[in-house]
Amino acid sequence: MLALGAEVLVGASVEMAMRMGASELFVGLTIIAIGTSLPELAASVAAVRAGHGDMCAGNIVGSNIFNMLLVGGGVSAFVGMEVRDELLLVEFPALILLSGLLLWFFKSGHVVSRREGVSLLFLYVGILSLSALSQFGYLF
Repeated sequence: MLALGAEVLVGASVEMAMRMGASELFVGLTIIAIGTSLPELAASVAAVRAGHGDMCAGNIVGSNIFNMLLVGGGVSAFVGMEVRDELLLVEFPALILLSGLLLWFFKSGHVVSRREGVSLLFLYVGILSLSALSQFGYLF
């Protein structure tokens, strides 16, 4: 049911975003990313509630490595992939910054506190907002 719900969410959201004039890049950075991450979020919440926090951390790290290397590398190896310069303004620096921040959170007592979790959520909203402003031409 979760996969079906994600499919419906992504399909309807992409259609609506395209009708509103959003770029494919912005749709991929937001709607597709959220829709494909919902099953991971559900699995991570279930793992933490069951007392398996390491599974959640492994899911985060594993998913990022999988997406960057296997998905990015696989697509590039078969058909090539153009990387737009706009990604170098907000998204790539945010990826590097947040990866370092998450590493620091993981190493500080091996517990990501509620305050750190809330700060990550606020950072996500902030970076998503900057990304939207950048993609729609309001920044840079």
